[in-house]
Amino acid sequence: MKRLVIRAHYGLGQDAQTLSEIGAGLGLTAERARQIEAGGEQKLRARSPNQPRSGAGAIENRSLPAYQDQAGTQHDVRIGFKTNEL
Repeated sequence: MKRLVIRAHYGLGQDAQTLSEIGAGLGLTAERARQIEAGGEQKLRARSPNQPRSGAGAIENRSLPAYQDQAGTQHDVRIGFKTNEL
């Protein structure tokens, strides 16, 4: 619901709507739509920019065991891959 309210209010992928219009479409008051939007924005701000998203389409970084090349240099290997989990 947070995603829906934020996308509708800011016009992401659709025309922007007022909180009153969003609330009416969802059977909520404008104030409740504002509260839902505030909760979603707070959640977005709390996530650090380097923290990977979770869920479908997330890129997960995992470390493989370090290895040593012939010259004796230690290497840390990181891989990234898409998940299909929800």
